[in-house]
Amino acid sequence: MKDTAPTDKAPKNTAPMDTAPINTAPSERFAYADIVDMPRHVSAVHPRMSISDRAAQFSPFAALTGYGDAVEETARYVEARPIPDEEQIHAVDAVLRTLRPGDTVTVCHFVPDRRKPGGAFTVCTDAVTGVDVFGRTLRLRGFRIAFDDIFSITPVGAVDGG
Repeated sequence: MKDTAPTDKAPKNTAPMDTAPINTAPSERFAYADIVDMPRHVSAVHPRMSISDRAAQFSPFAALTGYGDAVEETARYVEARPIPDEEQIHAVDAVLRTLRPGDTVTVCHFVPDRRKPGGAFTVCTDAVTGVDVFGRTLRLRGFRIAFDDIFSITPVGAVDGG
């Protein structure tokens, strides 16, 4: 077996060092002195690459494509769907019974998230186009809200009695 103990001898640098005195000719000081001052080659066939394209060559490589998006999606906050109490359910039901097409209402409702369990609360004010009792949806201009997603509803212009 070979002894692998470290030695005190450092490997010698094989590259020539610039040890010539400063007052010597440039060809004696630099190995490439004959080509240093030549003009840079410009190709007649290949167009010059833009700075942004050159920088893109050295940009970090994304070995895990989509990993950043997955981490971002996991970190995105969504609220848990709350369960309304009986008083809220009756208050929403009472207002829904009085609504007619053309009435304007402000609705606080829960919008379920499409990718994660939970969602977010949204408040909107819009004109009622209909109340679908069998489908259990409130129709406003352009969209529908399920009765189960409504947490409060107030006709615009109404004064809160509480």
